[in-house]
Amino acid sequence: MQPDSDSNEASYSSSPSSHRQVLSVCVLCAVSLSWFVLWCHLSLSYHNSHPQDSSDDMKKVQRREKNRIAAQKSRQRQTQKADTLHVESENLERVNAVLRRDIRRLREEIKCLTYTLSSHQSTCTLATHKMPAVPPRVVSPRFQQ
Repeated sequence: MQPDSDSNEASYSSSPSSHRQVLSVCVLCAVSLSWFVLWCHLSLSYHNSHPQDSSDDMKKVQRREKNRIAAQKSRQRQTQKADTLHVESENLERVNAVLRRDIRRLREEIKCLTYTLSSHQSTCTLATHKMPAVPPRVVSPRFQQ
């Protein structure tokens, strides 16, 4: 399959405008490259003429690296602590739910035993002599529901 002659000519043409585009790209690359070389040269000459600044820069880089590592460790500890607290919170929620179920069950048991006792007292034949009265139990309103 052969491409159209028009599209073939457009893509492979050696027109002056395409040469200008290539030249302008090459000129831009050359300018960028020359600026980069100049920057590297100035940077190297500056660092060679200022050895104290170079060691200060090295110390600054090392300090930043240490600080970055310390911050990372701190964030890890903080995340680990939050995870631990979350797990502990979930465990306490489960324990609390179990205790609330136990409280409901025990209250129902109290109702059943109280009803059984009251129905038994009315028909009990052993109640010939008086039993000492049991003082009423005071329950905090916080635990009454």
